[in-house]
Amino acid sequence: IYLKIDELMHLFNFNFTHSRHRKTRDLYCFSCFTGLRYSDITQLKHEHITGKAILKKIQKTKKIETIPLNDFAIEILEKYKNFPGDNMFPVVSNQKMNKHLKKIGKMAEFNDVITQVNFRGINRSEISHKKWELLSTHTARRTFIMVALQKLFTPCSCTLSLLVWVDVDRSSAFQSTAVTLAWRLISPYLTSVTPLLS
Repeated sequence: IYLKIDELMHLFNFNFTHSRHRKTRDLYCFSCFTGLRYSDITQLKHEHITGKAILKKIQKTKKIETIPLNDFAIEILEKYKNFPGDNMFPVVSNQKMNKHLKKIGKMAEFNDVITQVNFRGINRSEISHKKWELLSTHTARRTFIMVALQKLFTPCSCTLSLLVWVDVDRSSAFQSTAVTLAWRLISPYLTSVTPLLS
């Protein structure tokens, strides 16, 4: 799953009263606005911020990447510019982050029902969840892809370069529908970039 643009902005502007909920929202939205994995966000340091971009070695690819920062990401960074220590953000485990995400998703009333269809042999089964129940750090990167491809936060040229390192679960229905369609929409802009999706 991923958040639709109006859901993302609703979460970004939501008035959470508890500081833990606000921090969870900020970390999640920062991932949505930059495409950074949660593991990279937890390792983000003040020294990685250079103007309106992040210059950092990505943990999974081991390559140094320049990630542009839009106004929303910069606004989040401003909140934590005086955070003590080397890290840019307060850090919690991925497990706790996912737990807190479900709480804030419920508070934000992400109540759309998502039905998942599974097959075991010829037997078909369905299970339904409210969207907030499925929120995780991984859904932030999916949200980033959809938002970036709609050119709301990232210029097309930047979107293309970011897609080179933003990997997608190749077995997921998400890839075979939304991302594949989005990739086809921007493929005329490609030069020497090799697409992730075929």
